[in-house]
Amino acid sequence: MFKGKSRLEQSADLAYLSYVAYGDNGKEVYKSLGYSKYKAISVDGAQCNVGSNTAEVVIAFRGTQITEVNDVFADLDVIKVAEDGGFVHQGFKNEAMKLWPEVKAWCNQNSGKDIYVTGHSLGAAMALYTAYLLKKEGLPVTQLITFGQPRLGDTKFLKNIPVPHLRYVDLDDVVPHVPPANWGYSHHGELCWIDSKGQISKMGAFDRWKEGLSVLIYSMFNKHPFKGVEDHDIQKYIAKIKNLAVKEQTS
Repeated sequence: MFKGKSRLEQSADLAYLSYVAYGDNGKEVYKSLGYSKYKAISVDGAQCNVGSNTAEVVIAFRGTQITEVNDVFADLDVIKVAEDGGFVHQGFKNEAMKLWPEVKAWCNQNSGKDIYVTGHSLGAAMALYTAYLLKKEGLPVTQLITFGQPRLGDTKFLKNIPVPHLRYVDLDDVVPHVPPANWGYSHHGELCWIDSKGQISKMGAFDRWKEGLSVLIYSMFNKHPFKGVEDHDIQKYIAKIKNLAVKEQTS
């Protein structure tokens, strides 16, 4: 499914699978995409879908659902726990660890295949931590692509994850700004920031802040006070990245 596709095409596909992780039609979707094997893993409120074919394994983690008390507690559990010379967010780690035994077993059963990992929101943080665990297990991830990901840990820990990682942020999405950087948390991977024109911008941090602030102010005056929450919607990520992939193909 992924081999031979561009980064944008892979990103569009994995954004869709991140969305599918929120529903209950995973088996049908994965079968339609050419994955002959599929499993929905659910442990104490944490969930992911895994699929495989003759060449690939794909793992998609479900993000936060505000109706799930377990998810809310995981997001709020910002206690720092020591890990590999640095620290990680306890809540995100604990959610990933619930699923790890079954995810590891699935990948070991499919050793030698390319591994693609994805997730949105809480699921993105779980995806990054799982990529770390897979690397330690000798099962390196071919590509990690996340959407609206919160910060997972500090730079000392994150340097232990030598995994290709595209980290998408849609304009004013508020979630990638938590936990705060001044608490010692950092981001991992290559930032793919989608600007107000729907393009992947090469702007620096200060210019991104200025554009985001101007859009936020405009939104507030136009009765969109929750723009940062709206921009976190995985369906918005799918639409924008798919549009970019189509433009790439036709250019």
